Order: sequence, then structure tokens, then C-alpha cells
Amino acid sequence: MRAVANVEGRFSRLKRWIQEHLCQVLRENASPLRTSAGLALGAFVGIVPSFFVGSPLAFLIAGRLGLNRAAAVVGTLFTNPVTTPFFYSISTRLGLEILGRHDQVTAGEALSSMIRHYGAAFLVGNAAFACAFAITCGLLAYAFLFFRSAPHSADR
Repeated sequence: MRAVANVEGRFSRLKRWIQEHLCQVLRENASPLRTSAGLALGAFVGIVPSFFVGSPLAFLIAGRLGLNRAAAVVGTLFTNPVTTPFFYSISTRLGLEILGRHDQVTAGEALSSMIRHYGAAFLVGNAAFACAFAITCGLLAYAFLFFRSAPHSADR
């Protein structure tokens, strides 16, 4: 019986520690600029193929740059199993346009053939699309947070 109480005590201490640190992460660097920059960083890292390390990578980079780490992790969630095919298709098409190629992507090609023919176009297009998407997300988040935190003239 005493062992059960000891486990419950440790669990409650762990739960309290997680809650305190989670609140600290959510509130750190919470200015509109740092929060929107963290979101933009997360959106960029999420779109660039980071293969399952996007959220931890965004969390670490945001912490190193003094940006809001929670917003950076939320930004990586723009890329998910539903949006990834669209983002990667847009990236490949954009890359083909940037490189001046007018190839048509066919569905029946093998993966190795697709990587060989469209790999460079995907990487170029993905970098351009990720930058544009991140800047757009950052600006929209900044505008939203700035006007939300600004005092309203009717409240005076």
C-alpha cells in the first residue's frame, strides 16, 4: 500500500513539474514579434523536408534565437499528412517553373525515377515555397497579435 502512495506522490510531482515548465514555455518571449517569428520559423521548418524531427528542431532553433518555442512547434503543424502532398506538389511545380523546365509529372513513375528527374526542382521549389509561406504566416500572425494586444480607443 505504501508503494502505491509513493508512486502517486512521484506522479503528482512530475505532473506539477511538467505544468510549471509548460506554462513557462508558453509565456516566454511572448511579444507579438517574437511569437510571430517563432510561428514563421516553425512553418519554414515544417515545410522543408525534416523527416520527423521538424518539431524538436524548430523548438531548439527558436530557443537558441530567443523566439517563442511554443509558436515554433505550432508552426510545424501546418505540414501534416493532409497538407504534405499539396505542399510538395506545389514545391515541385514551383521548382520546375524556377528552373525553366516544363516537364509533366506522371503518376506512374517509379520513386527513384521521380527523385532523379524532379529532385533538384523539388528542392529549389521547396525552399522558395517554404520562405514565402513562412513570411506570410509570420506577417499574418504579427498583424493578428499586434492588433489584438493594442489598446482599443473605445475602451478608454
